[in-house]
Amino acid sequence: MEGKKENFFKRYEILFLLLLFGIAFFIVTKRWDLYEKPIHRVVYEVRAFLGMEGTLPEGEKSWAEMWAEYRGSLGKDIDAEKEDPSNGPGGDPEDPLGDGSGDSVGDGANGQGMDGQDMTEILWQTVDESYFDDALFIGDSRIVGLRDYGNLQEHATFYAYEGLNIYRILTAKYVEVPGQMKKITVEEALGQRQFGKIYLMTGINELDIGTTQRFAETYGEVIQRIHELQPDAKIIIQSIMLVTQKRAEKGDFVTNQGILERNQALQTLADGVTVFYLDINEAITDESSGMNPTYTTDGIHLKAKYVPLWTEFLKTHALP
Repeated sequence: MEGKKENFFKRYEILFLLLLFGIAFFIVTKRWDLYEKPIHRVVYEVRAFLGMEGTLPEGEKSWAEMWAEYRGSLGKDIDAEKEDPSNGPGGDPEDPLGDGSGDSVGDGANGQGMDGQDMTEILWQTVDESYFDDALFIGDSRIVGLRDYGNLQEHATFYAYEGLNIYRILTAKYVEVPGQMKKITVEEALGQRQFGKIYLMTGINELDIGTTQRFAETYGEVIQRIHELQPDAKIIIQSIMLVTQKRAEKGDFVTNQGILERNQALQTLADGVTVFYLDINEAITDESSGMNPTYTTDGIHLKAKYVPLWTEFLKTHALP
């Protein structure tokens, strides 16, 4: 045992000497303050990782905040989960506005739209697939799943991209141009063709970017720009789909509480005239108030065979 200890100290002798030299340097030169902030930051980040409270040096930002700002400035997409072949398409993977349950305006909930108008009850209609002949769906990998497995390929148009977020939804070049290799932005595409109905869904990739307020403000700006380009189109905000309870308890930024807060904020953007809110979660949740675990493999995306449940819900919740 003594031999093992001796070998250990010999192996790391240089490191121990450097450590002792560093301590002596701080004591003699009284320059401890030079490294006080970095050490304070490391202690804070470790405590934050362990779920413990702590404070940063005055004027400093956490690594998570700096990373979120960096991602937001670049519009970089990081999926919530990696692709799962059995799960259909690939993954996409704050200041709360309240603790609302995310009830759908479309089911008669009263509230106020972004222009202060009182919301009125929407009488949804039941339609067939031809209703979507003039419909456009814009969104992230969940919309990719609807495109690939929702049986609407011959009717609706899809501008969808895995990892898409609201901060890039109009400016990222992911819309294919028939007969050409190049891709264009949604903003450019909306200037070339008019639609009767435009369905939006994004939000899962933004849960760790900015605040709920910033998310809702940016979403509202996107809606305003779409309305300018498509003045005759009705815009339907599809709620952010909840994840399974198991996935929500994983311990990262993907939580149902965060999704509910942002869905509540999205409801306030609907005016019941040109902009509408539709709670898709009614079609895919179970008694746990999360996504039905039977419908998914990764807890976030619907399995291919369950995507038609979403389509059927859309068909029974069509605008007059």
